[in-house]
Amino acid sequence: MFYYQTFTEGLNVNNCITDIHLSSIHFGIESDGQPYIHLNNLYPEHESFKSVWTDLSIAYEKKISISLMIGGAGGGWETFLSRYSECYSLLTGLLKRHPIITGIDLDIEESVNLTQIISFIKDIKSEYPHFEISMSPLATSLQTDTSGMGGFIYKDIYKYDIVDYYCGQFYGTFDVNAFDLCIRNGYKANQILMGSINGTGQSSVINELKTKYPNIGGVCAWEYGSMSQQDALNWASIMHNILKNKIKHNVITRTFHKINEYMFK
Repeated sequence: MFYYQTFTEGLNVNNCITDIHLSSIHFGIESDGQPYIHLNNLYPEHESFKSVWTDLSIAYEKKISISLMIGGAGGGWETFLSRYSECYSLLTGLLKRHPIITGIDLDIEESVNLTQIISFIKDIKSEYPHFEISMSPLATSLQTDTSGMGGFIYKDIYKYDIVDYYCGQFYGTFDVNAFDLCIRNGYKANQILMGSINGTGQSSVINELKTKYPNIGGVCAWEYGSMSQQDALNWASIMHNILKNKIKHNVITRTFHKINEYMFK
């Protein structure tokens, strides 16, 4: 899986890529007091994104799943939750204009009310039952039951079984032991994707994990845009060759800027 935030001309994909997470959606307040929705720093329909939506549509036609990442380092959750009805309408309006989107990824890097997050996921699940819901916690938030950047414990949402997979940020700790700690803490291997920066996650680690956990969720990278397209495709192919026999969510790499998340299924 790749994250896609740093957009380039011509999104080059291959049959090893199963998912792209478009990054990232933020919410804020206009000068007139009304909330807005942005893709990065502009409205999602801004003309500068015309080629982005075209490229994503082509990827979708090639059977690549497209998810929409909300949040990240740019924030926006405080506005979204405090003006929920209005912001939710802005989000669903975007989803209706772009039916190629079939998933939501929650990257929560600011303090939030967990009850509101659970309600939001349930609302999306109710209105879009075919959507896949993912979250992008730090690896430590999966390895321990301590509050993460969002101010809540991920195990408190995991028990509701409303999140399909977790794109763990294993930045700097992309190794077998780091994944083992998540499993020992009670998470299922097939729901965890190992995320690395710019495809730096080593194939030897995934090869060992695939042997140890045949149903491992996969890998993801942040991000496609920080890699050359050829490097991204090569990395995806290598990981795919290791994970291709996996049942669900064999992902590639987690890239926050460009291509978002590509997943292998």
